[in-house]
Amino acid sequence: MGRVSRSRIGASIALMLASTLLFSACTPGAVNYGLAPKATPSSSLIGASSDGLTVVQRLTPPEHARHGKPNAIFKNDLLTVDFFEVNELDKEVRVDGDGRIQLPLIGYVKAEGRSIPELEAKLKRLYGADYLQNPQISVFVKDSTERMITLDGAFRHPGVFRANAQSSLMLMVARAEGLNSIADEEKLFIFRRYENGTRVAQYSLAEIRNGREADPQLYPRDVVVAFPSKSKIAFQNLKSALGVASTTARAVAPL
Repeated sequence: MGRVSRSRIGASIALMLASTLLFSACTPGAVNYGLAPKATPSSSLIGASSDGLTVVQRLTPPEHARHGKPNAIFKNDLLTVDFFEVNELDKEVRVDGDGRIQLPLIGYVKAEGRSIPELEAKLKRLYGADYLQNPQISVFVKDSTERMITLDGAFRHPGVFRANAQSSLMLMVARAEGLNSIADEEKLFIFRRYENGTRVAQYSLAEIRNGREADPQLYPRDVVVAFPSKSKIAFQNLKSALGVASTTARAVAPL
């Protein structure tokens, strides 16, 4: 998607966030949680949980990264399987809804959750058992709608960016060319999916830049939302922001 389109998306998201925040502030009985001066939200907001979203102090790596697989294969990834000197077996295959790929001779093989080296080793064992002598097989991710990081809200150029092993918060903000003029450096929220739901934590670019806080690693499927400087943050605002960002990501990188 071009820069103009991403800018328009960012403008639309900013308006939607502003409307949500204004509605929250004006609705009788609504609770507005003010933010602490640094990167930590009020203690009453941390621990808030509803509909699979939980506010936490700090995010931990997703399960696949903790298991030593920062580049695990996802459903819908398009893989290229290359057989050295057996070109007739070469194949492009997409990981299906059950996390499997289908290959000549051996049929279905579980791919989701495995790292590339693990899948290569599995294929070598399967083909070496009955079909090829000392097979040399390489697997590459040609395309991935899941291996993306979404930046929405008050960025100069929000959008959906490809994740890699160097995708820290500061580097991804730089790829969006920074925050826009109405953003608050203290109000960046990272949403991360886990097996038991989604968690969100607040981070401060100012604290990271000054070395008082580590630059957090970002992972595929993370969503980062930057809020305007005058906004108040309530739990409902976070839920609404995640919904808007997720809709944008699906529009930019459809499954």
